[in-house]
Amino acid sequence: MSHQPMEETDLFRVFNDLAKEAWDLTLAWPALAQDILGKQFVRAIDSVGANLVGGDGRYSDAEALHFFEFARGSAREADQMLKRIESGQKMLNSLINYRRRTKNKGIVRETVSIYRLGTLSHLAPSAPRLAPGASFQISHGGDL
Repeated sequence: MSHQPMEETDLFRVFNDLAKEAWDLTLAWPALAQDILGKQFVRAIDSVGANLVGGDGRYSDAEALHFFEFARGSAREADQMLKRIESGQKMLNSLINYRRRTKNKGIVRETVSIYRLGTLSHLAPSAPRLAPGASFQISHGGDL
């Protein structure tokens, strides 16, 4: 039985395609989102394919398995990032739906429940916090 290079397997192709999609997806994000979440997501998904190929190039099964386990860990990390992205999309959709329902187009009123404030508090530990159930307003001079 001859050895099939990892780059020719369906497993590698799946993660390679996912990595391309991750790059395309994150390139469309604003700079802050790219920097905070996008880089980690792209690194994690890119790492899966790199570790699969790295493990395939090892001479011992023990070394190969070590790299394949790194690939699995990177896949789980990317999955976790994707869940955070999906959660953010749901919050954005809530904001859009709320905005469509509001009659006063000059003021954005958001409640804590829309954004679930505090879920990213580790990113800005010194930022002021709102009490549960509190709301805030952001006013601007023009139409949105």
